[in-house]
Amino acid sequence: MREFYSVKEFAASCGISKLTAYRMLWAGKLPARKFGSVWRIPASALSLDPKEGARHE
Repeated sequence: MREFYSVKEFAASCGISKLTAYRMLWAGKLPARKFGSVWRIPASALSLDPKEGARHE
């Protein structure tokens, strides 16, 4: 198993859009680390419920 995933890979694994994944990240509901200009999400975040993610308001 990999240690980190890209936002695109995380979104595909969870069945959500890439935009929803970014909204979760920006809202602080998704643990992530920035490596240079690229966000990486730890594999442990795959167990998070995307329904608890950020919502457009």
